[in-house]
Amino acid sequence: MTNTSRGYVAIPRELFDDPRFKAEPYTERLAFMWLVAEASWRDRQVRNLGPSIDLKRGELMCSNRYMAKAWRWSEARVRRFIARLQIDALIDARPTQIATHITIRNYDQFSLARRTAETETDAPTDPSVTQIKNNNHSTNQEFSRREQATGNKSLSSAWKTLKSWEDKDVYPEAIYGGLR
Repeated sequence: MTNTSRGYVAIPRELFDDPRFKAEPYTERLAFMWLVAEASWRDRQVRNLGPSIDLKRGELMCSNRYMAKAWRWSEARVRRFIARLQIDALIDARPTQIATHITIRNYDQFSLARRTAETETDAPTDPSVTQIKNNNHSTNQEFSRREQATGNKSLSSAWKTLKSWEDKDVYPEAIYGGLR
């Protein structure tokens, strides 16, 4: 986890619920990724069978039963896993009467962007991310023109789901549609 020289990958949160993938028990790695994805990306209030709770960036609130159902694990396995993540200093977890309040340690290390005071969305802090975003805007316009010419409506939507990637040559031919 300490070696970041291999880079990062952007994974859309919707991937965890995508019906195209078989519903099967999560691995421990996938369960941790789920925690990171479920964590608040900005400060917010949530209500979970009681009074509103303020969550900071990198925090989430859920019950062991909810995690067990999402991960297709037993509640005992969830408790052991959460305890081990605390021992390994990846999270802080504080049980309450209705749920467990989890804080992902070093959440910004897992998130591609930081929230700024001016916006409620993930805004890039790295100039290279802004450049990728600008390049993707041009590519989206190019795909829209090609869609109109060919009648294929899936090209720009497929590109938009992959817009965080820097090099479009890494895409599978089926998604990229053979457009070069």
